[in-house]
Amino acid sequence: MKKTLSNKNSIAGLFSMVLFAIFAVCIVAVLLMGINTYQKLNDRDQAAFSRRTCAHYLTTRVRQAADPAAVTITDFGDGDALVLPETYDGEQYTTYIYCSGGWLREYFTAEDTAGDPDLGEKILKASALDISLEDDLLSVTVTDTSGRTSDIALFIRGGKEALS
Repeated sequence: MKKTLSNKNSIAGLFSMVLFAIFAVCIVAVLLMGINTYQKLNDRDQAAFSRRTCAHYLTTRVRQAADPAAVTITDFGDGDALVLPETYDGEQYTTYIYCSGGWLREYFTAEDTAGDPDLGEKILKASALDISLEDDLLSVTVTDTSGRTSDIALFIRGGKEALS
């Protein structure tokens, strides 16, 4: 009789341990899935933040230009650059906004000084910047480091006709 009771207790104990192990594995699996989901959402939100911030930055820089009609495009860095001429104390300066080395950069220099793309201030991570200007419509495509693009279209206020 003692043997039967002892066997039932050991089977019940073993069953409890197996049930506890299954429960623990399920909890760990749910936690790992939650961590993975959180990481994906966080990465998506960071990428969207970078694209929106880049769009707002470029829009603001063009809108703040002393003479929006003088905004031009040139090759600088790893591709296209937005050129914003400015005058301070009678001296002419130029601001270049471009991509180089995986960053959207801004380089401010005297008009007659040769620019070095590596000296520009790092603004945001970006792998490419494509710019076109047609009839006062500035079109910008920014490619982030993961290959996603963001398009911006700006109408240049004042335009070329405002100068005549």
